Amino acid sequence: MLVATLACGGGGGDGGSGPSGGDPGPFEGTWVVTFSDLTAGTTRCVLPSATFLLNQPATSVSGALTADGDGFCDADGVIYQGRMPTIPVPAFAVPSDTLRILQPQRGVTITGRVVGDSMGGTLTWQAIFGNFTSVAELSGTWSARRLWASAPAGTMVRVRYPETAITVFQTDSVLAPATAQDRLGNIVAPPGFTYTTFDPLDAASASPAGYIRAAGPLGIFRVRAEAGGMRGEAAVAVLPSPDTIVVTPDSLVMERYNFRSLSAVALDYAGAPMPNLPITYVAGPGGLIEITPGTSTVHSLGVTGTTTVTVWASRRFVVVPVRVNATVATIGINALPFTLAPGASQILTATVRDPHAIVIPGAPVTWSSSAPAVADVAQDGTVTAATVGSARITATARPGVSTFVDVTVQ
Repeated sequence: MLVATLACGGGGGDGGSGPSGGDPGPFEGTWVVTFSDLTAGTTRCVLPSATFLLNQPATSVSGALTADGDGFCDADGVIYQGRMPTIPVPAFAVPSDTLRILQPQRGVTITGRVVGDSMGGTLTWQAIFGNFTSVAELSGTWSARRLWASAPAGTMVRVRYPETAITVFQTDSVLAPATAQDRLGNIVAPPGFTYTTFDPLDAASASPAGYIRAAGPLGIFRVRAEAGGMRGEAAVAVLPSPDTIVVTPDSLVMERYNFRSLSAVALDYAGAPMPNLPITYVAGPGGLIEITPGTSTVHSLGVTGTTTVTVWASRRFVVVPVRVNATVATIGINALPFTLAPGASQILTATVRDPHAIVIPGAPVTWSSSAPAVADVAQDGTVTAATVGSARITATARPGVSTFVDVTVQ
């Protein structure tokens, strides 16, 4: 059985509003309440402060008990902490000598017992005024939780988030589940978390699996995980992130050993430019191009083909296709004017170069003869003499770029 003694902390008494002796009238005071175990003589429950508002007409008492702040209770070695709600005091009759006990200078005796507890958060208690167990009983539920220091290993005592900061990009989501721990810090299986976001309420949302989604605006909001009457909270920072990246031009066609520049702007979820967001440019595979460090300048190298430039802004990126071409500038034939006998042949080769005088391997060449009846030429450059005379053999790399060599048949 538990016994509680209320020691006066203010109000009532000789200078207060309460009555003296057994006179009827209102009584109000602030008390420190201590529940004690009569058999062991040790403190069991403590409320740091409580207020009795009692009415004492004649030989009856009624009113309410209100406790302020958290209290503690040791129930069979398990420590609980929580807040006691307002408990009504039902009207009951008492002899006149009991009314003298209700004076502040004497205190009030309450007898009670713990009748139930729950790991999830309630400790139910009963209290009885004086020795009149049949006429005056207070009954209520104390919203309390078992403190981790006295909980058995493997029992959830707290809900925690990682100590590292939680970050999420604008309009995106991140998986940030809480963990349940026992008093030794081991992770245990919770009965099931409930996630909510708040402060402000419209900044984000949370899913039952622990995914946190930012609504869009930059800033900080809070997330709360609850399970078994316990909760853990964490701050979440919303980082800037573009919704789209606009690159100009959206593709590149360039010559070998050339320079071209790209420009890019990142737009947020509302379509507004993000001028302070760094943008980087990364050259694609193949060794066709390189990016001048710290700039958006693309430098084509000596290899033709296709590749890409990847434009990054935060975690978003856009891929720009790039084609490196070799422009034909000149063509030359590896022969001076020559002579063939009828029926003889000679193989000619043509070399195509770009504006930098660099050879373009595999560049197509078209061959033709001014007099095929005298000397004809195949598309592989083989000239065959037919009859006496002369002919001009022409090699063309593209319209406007050609060369020739004369052949005499005799």
